[in-house]
Amino acid sequence: FGTAFILTMMILFIGNTMAFGYIPWENDPFDSLSTGALSGKNGWTGTPSAQIILDPAYGSSSYKILKIDPAAGQTITNSKTITSYNNTIQSLDFLVRCDNTDPLEPTIAKLAVFASGVMKFQIYFGSNIRINYSSNSNDKYYLVPSTVSGQWYWIHIVMVIDQITGNWYAYAYVDGNYIDPSAEGMTNDIQPGAITGLVITGWDRPG
Repeated sequence: FGTAFILTMMILFIGNTMAFGYIPWENDPFDSLSTGALSGKNGWTGTPSAQIILDPAYGSSSYKILKIDPAAGQTITNSKTITSYNNTIQSLDFLVRCDNTDPLEPTIAKLAVFASGVMKFQIYFGSNIRINYSSNSNDKYYLVPSTVSGQWYWIHIVMVIDQITGNWYAYAYVDGNYIDPSAEGMTNDIQPGAITGLVITGWDRPG
């Protein structure tokens, strides 16, 4: 087994972008939660669980991060049901850092967005950061082709969810820069349906 990388995440945030402003409807800054397993806090379930820890960069109980660091052969899974909204423009924001990244490292993690049990899209983290917009592993494009160990990345996903017109697509930004999927011959389509849940997964594969 390779040495597991540590994925840390701050400020998991989803909201509706409306004409009159921004309405948050899912907010997990982690700072307000106690340290330990994420499961059982703020609606999150699942074991083995990702861990809320003090941010070592600050050494203060005021700043916490979520660490996804599975043991060898282990799979971490945390899920959360959230209120669904149709016919809106929505956004998903979070900061993510991958430590000890190695192209040969078998450990990987992802954040998946679901609509009534169907995966709309998922974002993978590790030696790179990429988005998959279907269950087909080939339907992907890279947000960060090669991550730098210890560097924070701000991921901003804008989602159009419109069941009236049948438009379902997403725009991805990294540190404020738009990532054009057409550069890799891909589209920005996502699966239909209102968002109903989030799943965080981290696993260590034999390697």
